[in-house]
Amino acid sequence: MMATKNVFLHAVMNGDVNKVELDYTQEEWDALTEKQQRDVVAEYRDDVVELFVATTDDE
Repeated sequence: MMATKNVFLHAVMNGDVNKVELDYTQEEWDALTEKQQRDVVAEYRDDVVELFVATTDDE
């Protein structure tokens, strides 16, 4: 039996690569519409990238 592999979401920030395994095989991923794929990426984004807003003080 052939093993199925899940796809990964990769993010590169300042040369550092982070990744998280998605709960989709390649075949399942390919069957999703582009909107569904974007929704999945948005769902997992926080697992690979930390986004925040902050003020900076001018010195």
